[in-house]
Formats: sequence, C-alpha cells, structure tokens
Amino acid sequence: MSNVGRDSGSGSRKRSRRELLRVGAGFLGMMGLAAACAPAPPAAKPSEPAKPAEVSKPVATTTPVAVATPIPAGQTAPSAAKAGPTGTLSILLGTEPPSLDIQIISNGRIYYTDNIYDTLVSPDPTMKQFPSLAESWERIDPLKMRFKLRKGVKFQDGTPFTSEAVVLAIKRLNDPDLKSQLQGFLDTFQEGVAVDDYTVDVMTKGPDPILIARSSFLPIFSPTALKKDPSSANTMPIGTGPYRVVEWTKGQQIKLTAFDEYWGPNKPAVKDVIVGFRKEASVRLTALKAGEAHMIDNLTPELAQSLPKEQVITSRASETLSIRFNCKTGFTTDLRVRQAIAHCIDRESIVRDIYQGFGQMPYGQIYNDLTLGFNPDLKDTQYDLEKAKQLIKEAGVEGQEFVVTGATANRWLKDREIMEAVGAMINKTGLKANVKLVELGEANNYFYEVQNPVVQGSFTSPSSDLVDADRVLANYAKAGGRASLYSHPDMEKMFEAERAELDNEKRGAIMREMSKHVFDNLPVTPISQPYWIYGVSPKFKFQAYPTGQIPMLRMQLSQ
Repeated sequence: MSNVGRDSGSGSRKRSRRELLRVGAGFLGMMGLAAACAPAPPAAKPSEPAKPAEVSKPVATTTPVAVATPIPAGQTAPSAAKAGPTGTLSILLGTEPPSLDIQIISNGRIYYTDNIYDTLVSPDPTMKQFPSLAESWERIDPLKMRFKLRKGVKFQDGTPFTSEAVVLAIKRLNDPDLKSQLQGFLDTFQEGVAVDDYTVDVMTKGPDPILIARSSFLPIFSPTALKKDPSSANTMPIGTGPYRVVEWTKGQQIKLTAFDEYWGPNKPAVKDVIVGFRKEASVRLTALKAGEAHMIDNLTPELAQSLPKEQVITSRASETLSIRFNCKTGFTTDLRVRQAIAHCIDRESIVRDIYQGFGQMPYGQIYNDLTLGFNPDLKDTQYDLEKAKQLIKEAGVEGQEFVVTGATANRWLKDREIMEAVGAMINKTGLKANVKLVELGEANNYFYEVQNPVVQGSFTSPSSDLVDADRVLANYAKAGGRASLYSHPDMEKMFEAERAELDNEKRGAIMREMSKHVFDNLPVTPISQPYWIYGVSPKFKFQAYPTGQIPMLRMQLSQ
C-alpha cells in the first residue's frame, strides 16, 4: 500500500492484540461473517486481556474473523459474482431513528445506515486507513489534507461520485442552521475545496492529528438528490453503499434492497433487508423464536438465557453510559453537587445485579481502556452515600429538584432500568431526582441545547469509536463543544497542545492529563460500560462489533 498517502507526522503507537481486535470493528464493509467473541469480565483491570464472562449460558464461541483485502489504490474492484443476491433478511431493533439523514442526525448511531453510504477512508484491523471513496491522501500542510477520489463510482440515483459530493457533505456539516450532530466527530473540519472532479482538499480549523480517522465518519450523499430536495435525506438518503432505501413505514419498518451497481470488491449476498422496530425485548424474542426475525438486538441477560448458546452473540460495546452535568446554570455549577452525584452511584451493583456480567466498570472515564488517552491511574469514584449527603448539605441544596433527561429505553443494555436506578440513588442524597425519559427526538433537543440549557443533567452514552479520546473530550469538556456545558482554561490549553502534537505518544500523555481533569471536575461522570447482546436465527450468523454497527454486505442466510 505504498501508494496510499500517509500523514508522516502521525507517529506510532504500540497496540495490544486486544486493541487490534477492537479497532478492526470499524472496517464493516470488508468483514466476513463469523461468530462473536465472548465479553470480558466486569472486574478485569484495563491492562489485563479479555476473558470469557462467567454466565450460566455461555455466549457464542470464538472463531477467526475473515477480513477481505482492501482495494489498493490504483486498482479496480473485482467483477461481481455471476449469481446475484437472493432472499430476504429480517432484523428487529428496539429503537426507530428520528431521521435517516446521518449527515445531520447521528446521535444514538443509526447502526444499519452504514450500509447505505460510504466514507472517504475505512480502517483495517490494525487501524491503518485504507481507501474507500478516496484512493489516496497526503498532507499538504498542517491545515490541509488532499484526497484523490475513486473514479467510476455511482450514487444510487445514478449521479457520478465526484469532489462536489465531498464539498457538500462538509458544507452541510458546518451549516449552523442544520446543527449537525456529527460535529462531535468532525469538529475540526473547516471546509472542502474541489481541486478538480477527483481531487478534494479538506481544510481544518487547526492542526488535526486524527483527521484521517475522522474522515471515516463523514457520510457522502448524492448532491443531485440534496439539491433537488434537501429534506429527502430524512427518509430516502442516497449514498454509494451496497444497499439503498426502498421504503420507510414510520413506526413499523424500513426496507432496503441491494444496489446492483455497488462499486466495492464484495457484493451483497442478500437481496432485501427488512429492519423492523419493536420496543419490547420480549416481543423481539418471540418473533425470533417464531422464525419471523433472523436477528434481534438489545436482549436482556435474563432473556438471553432462554436461547441456546449458539444463538446468543455478544460484544463489548464502545459506549459508556454517563450523566452530563449542566455546568453553566443552576446548582450543578457547584462542584460539590456533581461530586455528590458521582459518589452516590453504586456502579458495582449496576454491573453485578443489572448487567449480570454483560458489562463492566468504567474506571472513572467516559471511554474504554483501548482508547488513546485512557488514564490507567484513575479509578471509579468510590460509592459513599454518607459523603454524598454531606456534600449536598454543604452546598445548601437539600430538597431541590434535580432534573435529568434521557431517551426512552432500548438504546443500550438495560438503559431504562439503570437510569431509574440512578435516579433512586440520587434521591438518597437529599436531592429530589426527576428522571425525565422522553422519545429520542425530544431527548436530543434537551441534550444539544447548550446555549441555554434547561435541565441539570442528561443521561448520555459517549462512544470511543475513533479509539482516541479527543473526540469524546471535545464533545463534553471543550468550550463550544457540540454537547459541552463546560469550559476551563486549563482544558483549552491542553486541547491546543494535544491537537498541535502529531506524535501519538506525546498526545496520549496530554490526553491522560485531560482525563484526570474531567475526573476531578466532573462535567460528566461515567456510570457503566455495557455489552451488546443479540439473538440470532440458527440460519444466520454475523460478527458483533463494539461500535454496534450491523454489517449487511456479506450476510448470508442458509436454507
């Protein structure tokens, strides 16, 4: 891959075998299908290798993951197999998205839309970035990365893929009226500049050592469709991916079908995919057992025990269930109040009694131990109810209402149960917790209102999908961050130093200090880190990814 552009100043970072397995999850389009790995135990230390969880019904056994070779720059994709895609795959999920416009609405990750669009680059299992819609890239200067684009690619409406689509994607990302939730991943992107039809420069607001990794999170849509009707992406997004949207019946299902002119080296094996929505996990399980669904998500540990072990697929998630505090207005600007809430959360009981082994402790941080910037010296805030009560009394806020919002169930493992349990824990401090669980769209409105926040806290689930703490820290602890209600001059100085440093070892050291700052000042406090639990038909197998994406490209159904 010597002809693929590299950022020569990016430095290197030694990675453990666990890290290579973790970061390989992002390379969805190139993955073959295999059974998932068992989760790590809740009590494992960050430096220890993952071990199978001790549960009464073991999860699916581990098998090697087959990884297709990416297309080297300058080569063309192999021709499609003679036999076209056949059959219909049925997937039942617990949550329906408010929109399919993934360039704008990304909160909660719409896990199956990754099959509709492509991005400029894609990572392989060693976190090296390989070509996708970009054939190669090179850094022109600290604020400019030049991408050479792949020729001969078509959008699902027949529009040729050119630099125009990349420029428009970045323009929509930065449109203040659209308020893109992707800002949390791509906040350094300033603009895209077309050099010619197949060359585009991505300009950044400042030096960005992880620009290439960020580029794997920029969905590219058809400019023809967006210009004709900008709102069309809400229900019928047009990408270059292996599947296109056929129909969305609100409240029921979304139908996808294989895109016959997909450019990639691997072609869809399944013709149609029906993604249905049923809030109750028990209803999804009944459909699976009746043969009406091939895969269901977000099973509870209790329901998972009712399936044969080969029909339960799990993966450690890249998410950390947390509470983001309002540090701008109200009594939560008092650090003692935030400390009290951090101390009243019994994280061990949540992992032990609610997750029942399908989760782990967060080690005081809102990203997992595979993330660059994770500080191994930190430990979870000690559960100490008496100290929490004393802090609330010292702050003079006994009896006051603490309003904390969250989305109604089915996004993360046992999410509603955990949010209600944490509310009960907060009640014991002397505060009156008001856990306000609303539909996802309304929850997003509360969460992303950072100029004039109206609640004291919000349940959230930061994801470490970039395997780099910068994205999460910027989202929650940087002045002007997409979801940040916090600012501090020390953090701003560290952000400036970290983003100007292209050596990952030095960056990691700076971000470990940033992790300590967040732990001490609590703009956000972690609760727990869940696992994904899926139920699958005996006719169907797939690889469960920590990022939660659902790859359809190589899925096959046995007769």
